[in-house]
Amino acid sequence: MLKRNLSDLAEKTGATKFNLIAHSKGGIDTRYFISTLKGHQMVASLSTISTPHLGTPIADYLMEKHLSRDCVTKKLIQRLSFLFGGQSPAPIELIRDLSVKEMRVFNQLNPNMDNVFYQSFASTMTKPQDDLFYALSFKYLRRLVGENDGMVPLESAVWGANFKHIHASQGISHAGITDVIRKNIGDVDIPQIYLDIIRGLGALGL
Repeated sequence: MLKRNLSDLAEKTGATKFNLIAHSKGGIDTRYFISTLKGHQMVASLSTISTPHLGTPIADYLMEKHLSRDCVTKKLIQRLSFLFGGQSPAPIELIRDLSVKEMRVFNQLNPNMDNVFYQSFASTMTKPQDDLFYALSFKYLRRLVGENDGMVPLESAVWGANFKHIHASQGISHAGITDVIRKNIGDVDIPQIYLDIIRGLGALGL
């Protein structure tokens, strides 16, 4: 899908390489495209937003609970797989792939390509009230690993040559960083984050 879309854009615009911005699991999928599917020939840069490059303990927890075949956990897995990857036909496999163990293997098999510029960005919640949907997972991760956006630990989102922790007067959740609520969060204009990424890439000549 990504290769076809980029090929269509190349045909329409005459561009030979593209700067890609990907959120959450989209960053993992794009890294796979670049490294394993040889997409590096079409990609100048990858900027990931709140991507669990080192996995997330939420996935490990859910997979452990899944072994008990708990109905509530199965529903949680389906819901969270939607947040990570859309309408997945195999939600359990999707969540498992984002476990700390599986991402360690993924990173070994999908190293960064020398001709692609990688950078990463992430926000964090400061309290459960920042986004009630992520309140429980935020508290679980905070107790286990510290700063997080309700889904991804801050340290797991770090990847590439540059990393920026997006701070706000109010915490920004895993979904909030995508401008899902269509308004400023605290003192942060979410669309401006993406404009700044684009301008920064331009300043680098990419």
